[in-house]
Amino acid sequence: MMDLWIGLVALSVLASLFMLLPLWRSRQTADALAQADRDDDYVRENTRIYRQRLAALTGEYADGMLDQPTFEAERAELSRQLLGDVEGHRRAPLGSARQGLWAIPVVAVLVIGGGLWSYQRYGNSDDLALYETAQHLKADPAADAADYIAAFEAHARQQPDNPDVWQTLFPLYRDQGRFLQAAHSLDELMRLKGRQPELLALAAQMQYFADDQTLTDHSRALLDDALAADAGNATAHSLLGLAAFRQGQYADAVEHWQIAAAGFRNESSVRAMQEGIRIARQKGGLSAAPKADASDSVSPDDAVAAQVQVSASLGARVPKDLGRKAMVFIVARDTARPDAPPLAVVRRPVSALPVTLTLDDSKAMAPSFTLSSADRVSISARISRTGTARPAPGDWVSHAQTVAVRGSGPVTLVIDHARP
Repeated sequence: MMDLWIGLVALSVLASLFMLLPLWRSRQTADALAQADRDDDYVRENTRIYRQRLAALTGEYADGMLDQPTFEAERAELSRQLLGDVEGHRRAPLGSARQGLWAIPVVAVLVIGGGLWSYQRYGNSDDLALYETAQHLKADPAADAADYIAAFEAHARQQPDNPDVWQTLFPLYRDQGRFLQAAHSLDELMRLKGRQPELLALAAQMQYFADDQTLTDHSRALLDDALAADAGNATAHSLLGLAAFRQGQYADAVEHWQIAAAGFRNESSVRAMQEGIRIARQKGGLSAAPKADASDSVSPDDAVAAQVQVSASLGARVPKDLGRKAMVFIVARDTARPDAPPLAVVRRPVSALPVTLTLDDSKAMAPSFTLSSADRVSISARISRTGTARPAPGDWVSHAQTVAVRGSGPVTLVIDHARP
């Protein structure tokens, strides 16, 4: 914002200088005009002609060519003509060089004040503040997601009616696994921009993940509103397909994902839907499944058997009080694709430990990344003090265990050391 005000002041000073320049030059201009009046050739020439004609008239009178009455009448007419020419050419007297000086500060104030008023009415200083914050964070190599969130949350408190603030916060919350806050950002966007179908579908999606991948009445209501406004909304059908897939309703999942694949414009999203359709058809034994390479095919029997039992507990070194927000994440990743999204994720409060659970395809976060799509997985547990999905320094973690997704025995994870 400081750059903005410096620019406004500089422009105001420049505008004032342009207005003061004529005043500074007015004395020279007045002197030049006065000299021009004094050096007026028109008056001098008329006077010379008058004198010549008067001399000729006097000579004629002296030679007896004119009598006294005629001479007097001619001389009076000559004087009248000269007076008429001079009076008709006479300029109005020049005013003072300082005349109208009062208008300078008045105009300057109007120009500066009008500029500031116009910017406040039609400009966007709020977005400029957001831009400066983003640039400052990008220039700081040590800035992390928490810094971005804290900075833009401060803007949200200062300018809650600016949709760009919530548009910026939404993906930050989502990528950090803070799904309730992401849903709140979307609620604010809908308050400001209206209940648009895509915003409704995204809000339902965030609420779904916040509710431990359960399609609650609230999420369903959001999806119903989204589909009422846009029956082919890809985000809504993608979520409905995922919910159906997790419940074993593979035909419904295929139907929803086919609509989503037709609606998405992003190529990677389309591929994800197509992969989900392929897996759902295989798991449900549905016809018309696309042909796949032998290395990629998974039989329905194998898909049902893809599960791993996991027991997680706290080590003796873990502090007893980790805070109310602390959550434990148990994650399975494909050893062949360690950089791909997790194949299974379970989120539980730390107070639930020790816990024993089963990882299977119902714990998938995306239809194209399921436990049954892999041969071996790496399973680990992590405690996040803030309850976010993204790992952070200081999180308490277990050692990862690598097992086969079919036919393996129970896996035991002990959370006993902190991430550097």
